Amino acid sequence: MCSPRRSVVIGHGRLPVLCGDILRRLGHEIVAVSSPDAPLREWAAEHGVPFVASLAAPERHTATRELDYLFSIANYRVIPATLLAAPRRYAVNYHDGPLPS
Repeated sequence: MCSPRRSVVIGHGRLPVLCGDILRRLGHEIVAVSSPDAPLREWAAEHGVPFVASLAAPERHTATRELDYLFSIANYRVIPATLLAAPRRYAVNYHDGPLPS
């Protein structure tokens, strides 16, 4: 059996919550979430996932663990370069707005 994929989810609103549910169904272990608003914080409490308010805090949390994916979902904060470089596989950015011309 392969080990779970370890992921961090950051973002705003309900969209990262929905993504967290999908990721868990796909076998991801969500090791931390971060958001400045309530929906993801409440989801984390319901699922026993560590919640950190600052983007610097997930960086410290995941530094001692093997992190496979970072999901930035409708996130409006700047991600520190060290956190962006932390995943062994991919950092995925999804935003639901138009791209610049």
